[in-house]
Parts: sequence; structure tokens; C-alpha cells
Amino acid sequence: MAGTPVDKYEQREALEQLQRYLSDTIAPMIFVDSMDTLLATPLENIAAQVVSWVASLHGTDSQLATADYLFHAAKKIHLLGELELIPREQSAGFLRGLRPYLLGAARSRTAGASPPTSTTSS
Repeated sequence: MAGTPVDKYEQREALEQLQRYLSDTIAPMIFVDSMDTLLATPLENIAAQVVSWVASLHGTDSQLATADYLFHAAKKIHLLGELELIPREQSAGFLRGLRPYLLGAARSRTAGASPPTSTTSS
């Protein structure tokens, strides 16, 4: 997945564009150039940006769970392949690599939450 190395400025710009894309403030066709840069960016940096985006949203709509936001982010990346803006296998491979980071973020963000109430008795 890692292509030619990109400089830190390009990575930072692409990560900022990712947040805008996830928030639906820019269209997929505009974001796709940034996605090319993200394909050469370490996955842990991308996951950190997604987690930062999720954290910024918790204040605006606390009704949705962290996992819902993380799913939204994965779905938006998947959409780039569905729209054929990047090859489908490339978006699928990217998401396969990002999945462990997103799942780990979902677990760690919900670990501090109070457990759901059980309807069964012991």
C-alpha cells in the first residue's frame, strides 16, 4: 500500500482533509487526491486522526457510540472504492489494514464507559 514517500506537510494536509471528508464538508471527488497521500501514510497516523475526529464529535451528539462513528469512517473510505474513485481492491486492502486500529480504538474508547444494564439475572 505504501507508495512513494510523501512529506510531512502533505500528510498533515491529507489527514486534515480526511476529517473534513468524514464530516461531509467535502465531496469524495475532492477528497480522493488526499486519499492517494493517505495510502502512503502510516496506518497508525490515520487511525489517530479518525479517533481525534470521533472525539471531536462526542460533544455535539453524544447519542451515537464511538463504534458508530468508527463505522461511519470505514464506510466513507469504502465509498471511494464503490464510486470507483480508487480501485475497489485498494480501498478494501486499506480498510483491512486499518481495521485492527479502528477495532482497538472502539475497545479502548468504550472500556471506560459503564457497562450496559443486563436484563438477565444471575
